[in-house]
Amino acid sequence: MEVYTEAWISRICFGSLSCGYYGLGRVVESRKLEIWLGFDQHYIRSRNSFCSNYASYSNGFPKKEWARKLGYMKSLKIVIIFYSLSGNTAKLAREIAQGVREVSGITVEIRRVPELLSKELFEAKLSKLKLVRAELEKEFPEATIDDLINADGVAFGTPVHFGSFASQIKQFIDQLSPVWVKGQLVNKPAAVFCSGAIPHGGEEATLLSLIIPLMNLGMIPIGIPYPIQGEGSDFDAGSPYGAIFTSGSKGEKEFSEGDKKVARILGRRLATMVQILNCGCDSCNVCYTMTRKIH
Repeated sequence: MEVYTEAWISRICFGSLSCGYYGLGRVVESRKLEIWLGFDQHYIRSRNSFCSNYASYSNGFPKKEWARKLGYMKSLKIVIIFYSLSGNTAKLAREIAQGVREVSGITVEIRRVPELLSKELFEAKLSKLKLVRAELEKEFPEATIDDLINADGVAFGTPVHFGSFASQIKQFIDQLSPVWVKGQLVNKPAAVFCSGAIPHGGEEATLLSLIIPLMNLGMIPIGIPYPIQGEGSDFDAGSPYGAIFTSGSKGEKEFSEGDKKVARILGRRLATMVQILNCGCDSCNVCYTMTRKIH
């Protein structure tokens, strides 16, 4: 059984009669849904009657949540994939997820990429971070390629490692050649975020370098324009390329309300773009060139 986004179902019959008939033929697949919509067989068979009575019978589809529960409406999903050594990047991931949840009709999952550093190294030289690693492994499932394929939008997070993104994120992305060949990530919105020690320590370079492979995969970068970020102290909390948190050279800087605000804004913008790109282009053709190959 095919399922459709909330926006797609909402657009049925907002266009031509033929559009409504086409949409009805695809969506109405069982008598229980016909009954739920409030149409008898006469309206199911007649596209003219359906379209002319659409507003009075369904009032613009007020029962979308029921359609989702019946399995006729696709749930849109965003996955946040990150690597964190000290736990600071994980803080941003949680706030971005909170921003996503503020947009109705979108679910969100947070996943961590596998650690490449050995347990022996944590025992010998990184003992203070061993507890952080254990907590993150307990809180967040490990990311898989299927997480990316099944998501409608993605946010990638990394610490700043020598002015670029972490090798753990690079290793995860380097597995995506089969996905790239099939074009399975094309036109999916993507956001990036990072954490570093000090301002001007390579945070913006890290975000820009992370955007490059995502664009190669056909994804659409989502940033945070300055007018949306705000002014004054909030202005310093992020960047136009994504969310940034600087913790201080000794980790003394707190995760501020400004840092949280910008991360949530990024999550909301990502979720909103996911909705826009799943608006129901099969029926309205508004985004045809964004969702189909150009011949």
